Amino acid sequence: MNYLVKHIKVAIAFFKISWKNSIEYMNDFAVLCVDFIVTIASTIIFWRFLLVDYEKLGTWSMAGLILIGIFGNASWAIGEIFAGAWALSGKITEGRLDKYMCRPVNTLFSCVLEDMQVEEMIKGILSLLILLIWHGIKFDIAVNPADVIYTIVSLVIGVIIVAIVRCLYSCSAFWFENTEGLNFLVHMEDFGLEHYPLDIFNKTTKLVLLSIIPVGFVSYFPAMFYMHIIEKPYMYLLFEVIAMIILALALHLIWKKGIKKYEATGG
Repeated sequence: MNYLVKHIKVAIAFFKISWKNSIEYMNDFAVLCVDFIVTIASTIIFWRFLLVDYEKLGTWSMAGLILIGIFGNASWAIGEIFAGAWALSGKITEGRLDKYMCRPVNTLFSCVLEDMQVEEMIKGILSLLILLIWHGIKFDIAVNPADVIYTIVSLVIGVIIVAIVRCLYSCSAFWFENTEGLNFLVHMEDFGLEHYPLDIFNKTTKLVLLSIIPVGFVSYFPAMFYMHIIEKPYMYLLFEVIAMIILALALHLIWKKGIKKYEATGG
């Protein structure tokens, strides 16, 4: 219990530091929010042009496709709470893990949370709430409390899964000095695949979007829960939980093996 409490206190400390840095640039925060909404607007325009002669893409209506885009874009902003996953490989190759290893908390935990960007997370949450309200009014969609709970849990799990996968790719730096070849996977949002429903792809592509580039967990699944288009949502949520646990265990094992090979600056 003391171990858990200690890590919670460390996470809160990192949050406060990030927040203190964020409030010094509130104008930048406003610009980030506007930028996010403009990005979503471009997604809406894209689907309107694409579906000008059709009502649906597969089983997905315009309302559902826009919702997938909303969750997909919001998840990247919310996921900035784990921004340290981006810089992890650099810290490993440059021998900058020493200060984390000297702390009485988990090294990986400190590495990932120290660089959290609270302003990005808040931007994502606020913009998500605004856009969901607009979406409900625009498409006259009523959502029950159970669907909202499933959606929130699914989105949180999805964000964690993406962070874990990013860390897994970054851990390759323990064995390979040059990991630039994997950087495009760490920056998986650059693919833009979170805007598309999984069921328009073949089985192989679906597997890729739930494993190698797991964007399906941050857009497709939350949208399904929110639109209430699945009969047994708890089964899908269980699948997400199991996937998260398996990936977390894999990261734990790979990190333990990798840290033994770690060399600080100077050897």
